[in-house]
Amino acid sequence: MRSEKHKNRKIVNIVLAVVLVVAAATVAAELVSLYFYGNIRSVIEIEAGDPVPAAADFIKVPKDSIEILSSTESVSSTQPGTYPLRFRWKIFNKTAKLIIKDTVAPVVEAKDYIGAINSKLVPADFIASANDATEIRLRFRNEPDTSKEGKQTVEVVAQDAGGNETVVSPSMELFDDFEPPVITGAINRTAYVKETIAYRTGITVTDNLDPAPKLTIDNSEVDLNQEGVYPVTFTATDFCGNISTVTVNVTVEPVPSGYENIEKLNEKADQLLAKLIKPEMTEIEKAFEIFRWIRTNVPWYSGRVEHNYVDQALKALNGNSGDCYTCTVGAKVLLERAGFEVKYMERTGVPGRHYWLMIKVGGEWYHLDPSPIYVNQFICFLGTDEQLKAFGNLRPNYYEHDWSLFPKTPEESPAKVVLKNGKYTLVVE
Repeated sequence: MRSEKHKNRKIVNIVLAVVLVVAAATVAAELVSLYFYGNIRSVIEIEAGDPVPAAADFIKVPKDSIEILSSTESVSSTQPGTYPLRFRWKIFNKTAKLIIKDTVAPVVEAKDYIGAINSKLVPADFIASANDATEIRLRFRNEPDTSKEGKQTVEVVAQDAGGNETVVSPSMELFDDFEPPVITGAINRTAYVKETIAYRTGITVTDNLDPAPKLTIDNSEVDLNQEGVYPVTFTATDFCGNISTVTVNVTVEPVPSGYENIEKLNEKADQLLAKLIKPEMTEIEKAFEIFRWIRTNVPWYSGRVEHNYVDQALKALNGNSGDCYTCTVGAKVLLERAGFEVKYMERTGVPGRHYWLMIKVGGEWYHLDPSPIYVNQFICFLGTDEQLKAFGNLRPNYYEHDWSLFPKTPEESPAKVVLKNGKYTLVVE
């Protein structure tokens, strides 16, 4: 009997021992889970373009004994996908996942295309902007037909790395056009050593179809630090790919004696022109604005004026008083900086002094007198030879010069200027 009791007690002890071992293992497993497995986030998901979390961000409660075996430093959030990250504590290991998903479609702004038939087009020709956190691939939904004139709708598909798509539908209008743009205002120019040149000033480009042809200027051969004659090439391209070029010469001359303050003069002229001249103006309108400004802002002074070109021109542009020489050189600087070709005119063969200009407008030469005198008798804006000679009946020899040395004007002026209540107004004939 005692032997049976002893045997039963032994069995109970073994069962208790097993239970205790199992319980201890369970408790240990729970502790490992709490300390390690449960402390590591299994998955972190981010949207493409969001900041990439560091591997340490997977650990809920930082513990020095947990080793980080992987890094996210080389992971780019612009590349959707699943990236494994390994962690270790003592003999235990766990792999977590960083998932970069892309659920947002590209943001795309389309643009219409206007060009020539048989143009070789790519989808990007119809896209003004395309933004996404991941790489965007563009494709035509259906290849556009560029073999015929007319207007049609084109569908462009923008697909990101996550497969999200945005479809835009710009229009395409094609022309059978081979007429190149026309460049005007490109003339031979003279500059002095170390002087600056505003090459684009006074240049206009027009086209039979394109409202805004592209203009490029190649002045790479010009050396403003060295005397010489240098070519400058203006190239205009319309939306059909037609090209026109005009090459002019820039002559760089040594600075003449007494030619001070040239940089200050040019800077002042360009500042004024920025206020007076608008790109949409015609040649006549540009010339008139300069003519009007000089007549309105330079008070007339009939006394003796020292004929120093730069100083007097600078006085005029600063709105100081002067005589016909002051007004003329001031207007000359503005007109030349605005891109006009002008000739300096001086009364000759008779006593007395008077100065004015000739200006080339629309391919023809005309007279222009910026001095605000005798306005009730004659306002010389794009004046003709006959008009100047006729004024000689009122003011004998006022515009006398050697007519044979200068180009003849057309018989009629394309415009006139009237003065009413102290205000100059342009009237285009």
